[in-house]
Parts: sequence; structure tokens; C-alpha cells
Amino acid sequence: CSLPHGISQSVNIGKNVTVEANCSIYSCIIDDDCIIGHNVVIMPGARLERGCHVLPNSVVPPGRLVPSG
Repeated sequence: CSLPHGISQSVNIGKNVTVEANCSIYSCIIDDDCIIGHNVVIMPGARLERGCHVLPNSVVPPGRLVPSG
């Protein structure tokens, strides 16, 4: 089974990723060296590129690309 735009229903987390408390992570791709703040929600189909930071209490919408840096 896959998401409507072709990404499989799985969570892929790279190396050296920090995920703080109370996060909800759905089918997405998180590249290496990312920092996910406290209470973040990452929706299905999102992709976080290498080294990005997601601030606490943020929501990453479905299918969104978060660029590196």
C-alpha cells in the first residue's frame, strides 16, 4: 500500500537524528542530522532534507518538503 503520490507507508529516519518528546511522526522520510523539536507533528508524505531543524510545536503538512539547513 502507498500514499497517493507514490511514497510508501513507512517512516524512514536517517543517522544522527534528534527527536524530542511528544512528537507524532507518520509515513515520511527524515534524512541524516535533522533535529525535530518537542511536540512536532510530521504528516504523511513529508520529506525532511539533511540537517534541517523543525522548531517545537510545529506541524509539517502532508507531502511538504523541508529543505536542508
